[in-house]
Amino acid sequence: MVERHAVILVFGQILSRKWVIFQDSFKDYPKIYLEEWTSSDIKPFVQDKLGRNELFKKLVGQELQYSELIKEIVNKASGVFVWIELVVRSLIEGSNNGDRISDFRRKVQGLPSDLHEFMMQILRNLEKDYLSQAAVMFKVALHNTPLFLMTLSFIDEEDPNFPLDVDDRGISEDEIQERIDTAQRRLNSRCKGLLESFPVRRRARVRHPNSFFIHTVDFMHRTAQEFLKTEDAQKILQPHLRNAPNPNVCLLRAFIAEIKSFPVSTSSGQVSLSELFVLVENSLYYASEAEISTGLPQTVLLDEMDRIMSLHQQRLFVDTKGSWTNRYIGVTGKHNSFFIFAIDSVVDGPD
Repeated sequence: MVERHAVILVFGQILSRKWVIFQDSFKDYPKIYLEEWTSSDIKPFVQDKLGRNELFKKLVGQELQYSELIKEIVNKASGVFVWIELVVRSLIEGSNNGDRISDFRRKVQGLPSDLHEFMMQILRNLEKDYLSQAAVMFKVALHNTPLFLMTLSFIDEEDPNFPLDVDDRGISEDEIQERIDTAQRRLNSRCKGLLESFPVRRRARVRHPNSFFIHTVDFMHRTAQEFLKTEDAQKILQPHLRNAPNPNVCLLRAFIAEIKSFPVSTSSGQVSLSELFVLVENSLYYASEAEISTGLPQTVLLDEMDRIMSLHQQRLFVDTKGSWTNRYIGVTGKHNSFFIFAIDSVVDGPD
């Protein structure tokens, strides 16, 4: 007679640590411990992550202490790669502050081994102003991700009227890069790796000749997204969101600002226009969502979008007769009015 064994994988344990309730319930069954299967992968993973940092490369010469640091990280990780990602990020941040290996070892020893508690510590340690700004970023990201980093840069603006004040002549490639660099630094310092930016190589629908669309923002891992929804995380974030705008309004303002600052050029007119219409479609969708969720029509912002798109048409084309919406060819054909175009875009949803 062949003896049968039940092997049970509990995903709660894989994501964090050994939960007592699972240990008690399945104590008589064979067990697979994640760290036993991943330990050989984790050490080179840690070494590679730290080795990419120029300051850490100089510390490799302190071989004994450096090896002990790697060993402590691997042992404390217990097979959880997300924990390691956050730890490495914290250490690299410390290296920029002149920390020594002894400082890094103390930091690792003092970090919670539980992933949930580690993320809670990240939120608790944020400066008050940074936490308020991070809370808005997290709220919008939970509402809709991924986002373009350029979009996030406008969401991060504090003045609610900023979309109306943006220069409608577009901005240069240097100005775009400067804005993206600033947004990247603010994302890193406020969100501490829970939200990250990622380079985009291609998108199915649009090809991007400028830097507006080459970085997206998303959660570093689904675990971070789920953590930010928990009651513990929300208890920290909610007090900083009492006066925060509706996320749909945040997104609408950001897209209008992007449309106004978009670098339109006649040399690539049709390409630029197709990208502009992606922003327009998103604006119309979130205008609808904002009105539904707040009860307030977004007339001022939509009128501004109509105005600036008319200006863009004049800059792009010699023949400027008719509405700018005629330049859009959708699944239902051309749109002869802003009203019909808006209805069609809202029904289709955002890009």
